[in-house]
Amino acid sequence: MMEWSEEAGDKAEEAGDFETALRIYRHLSEKHKTPSYLVHCGRLAGKLRRWEEAEQEFLAALKLDSDFALTMLALGALHLERTDKEHVQNLEDAVFWLKRSLKAERSAAGLTFLGVAYWEMGRFEDAERAFADALAFDPQYEEAYFNLALLSLERDPERATGFLEQAIGLDPNYMDAHQELGKAYQRQGDLLKAEYHFRRCLEIDSIDMYSRLYLANCLAVAGKQEEADKEYERVIELHPEAEQSYMFFGNYLEATGRMKEANEIRQRRPKCNR
Repeated sequence: MMEWSEEAGDKAEEAGDFETALRIYRHLSEKHKTPSYLVHCGRLAGKLRRWEEAEQEFLAALKLDSDFALTMLALGALHLERTDKEHVQNLEDAVFWLKRSLKAERSAAGLTFLGVAYWEMGRFEDAERAFADALAFDPQYEEAYFNLALLSLERDPERATGFLEQAIGLDPNYMDAHQELGKAYQRQGDLLKAEYHFRRCLEIDSIDMYSRLYLANCLAVAGKQEEADKEYERVIELHPEAEQSYMFFGNYLEATGRMKEANEIRQRRPKCNR
């Protein structure tokens, strides 16, 4: 028998069963008629990529409370992510809702999402200003540091590295920041630091394919051939269905003069990807 409680909904969501979680929270929203439950329904529908359904849930929440900043923030975030409309229109809608959210209640999250929207529009100065405003509002908001780092990577790599270090200083398990730091240090030629950050990624998520591929490449560049071989093999073991696993390993073997092994690896690719 289905348990109709927040705890049951949260457990289903944590397990990745978004359909069940949505059913539970929809039941709760119909029973209690509160905007927070409707927002939760919209967020879950968004995770299922049912964009229109998610939008309708958020709009229903606004009918109950037109000044609920969290609903407008969720609508802005939804338009940044949705793929069923023209991208330019989605970005304009995101900015509209995020600005309304910030007018109702200023937040570091809202400012950071606004910065992302501006960035995707090509309005880089506005994006940087929004991220800086997020940090002025909350100096502990690591997402703003991360986004400032990505925005700075090409024009000022050292500044970007500093922002990434600040992000992991606030959240030592911020995997995306560790991954970007690893890539940045490898580009700078600091292979020991790069290796450290790629290994930290795998401590956080041991099956992340790209972190292991980055580590394997870093080891190869450092001349640690035996260790690199093991990491490439491990990627294939963990992700036998992913064509990238075989492609990168094959290219590495070819670059190190092992053509026979490279061809053997490429032959092991899943047939549907050939």
